[in-house]
Amino acid sequence: MLEMALLALGLFGLWAGTELVIPATITLGRRRGISSTVLGLTVLAIGTDLPELLVAVDGGLQQLRGIDASGVVVGNAIGSALTQCTLVLGIAAWARAKAFSPQLAVRDAIALSLALALIAVLGLDARFDPAEGLVLLIAYAGYLTIVIRGRAAETVVRERPQGRETRTYLAIGGGFLLILFSAEVVVANGLALAAAWGVDQGLVGVLLVGAGTSLPELVLSFGAATRGQTTLSVANLVGSNVFDLLVPIGASAMIHPIEVAGHTLVVDLVATAAAHLLAFQLLRSHWPGRRIAAALVGLYLAFALTRIAMST
Repeated sequence: MLEMALLALGLFGLWAGTELVIPATITLGRRRGISSTVLGLTVLAIGTDLPELLVAVDGGLQQLRGIDASGVVVGNAIGSALTQCTLVLGIAAWARAKAFSPQLAVRDAIALSLALALIAVLGLDARFDPAEGLVLLIAYAGYLTIVIRGRAAETVVRERPQGRETRTYLAIGGGFLLILFSAEVVVANGLALAAAWGVDQGLVGVLLVGAGTSLPELVLSFGAATRGQTTLSVANLVGSNVFDLLVPIGASAMIHPIEVAGHTLVVDLVATAAAHLLAFQLLRSHWPGRRIAAALVGLYLAFALTRIAMST
């Protein structure tokens, strides 16, 4: 089947792009004296979230044409955050049994909780209008400012450049482009398969599209964990979660108001909040990494089965 072959090709592209981005970004950050935390929460988080943003912008444009894409936009944003906090984090934990630092969890858990609360409050009227979209974007800009100011002062030993830096920039740029293109291939062909199976839009948004656009985070975090880049792995996931909850919905709502299905706030958002709570509690505990991985992946599978059962 052509769609399955293209899906496999897209997954390979994500892996290849990661092999370019992670070493080059770490090298560039060390040369500039930038900490792995700042790199993970900003550059890598935003770069790997370009698929989510493009899906949201395209959804907003579809809305302008009179085509309802609200389920895909909101489901993609929340589904991506849920996938990363459970499935992606769990796989990264499996790759590195002692990969995570409990100290990283506290402040970033607060940021994620505030993002979830903001989405819940603004979505109480079952819609996000342009003004509320602007509030979400401003909230993310404030978060980004706090992160950079608060962690840019971390002590980092600068490394002297070895060879031309042009190659480093080309590797980062080329890797991100490859990841972005490959993610689009994965999502497009995943949607084609879902259409053939007759899956509804909400389920596609929260599971298929959300999981598909989380593949860059999965590959980057898995690669960072296996390379021993603990802080980079977790920081990338935390930054991506905050981005996913605020920016895609905010950007799409700025283009056209988004209607929110009732079950999105009741089931999807509550499940995401529970997943974040469990993930950070486990990361602060002394559980071995493999047990953390099993718990998080199990939570994701339970949610997926529940959503599938609800749609049948």
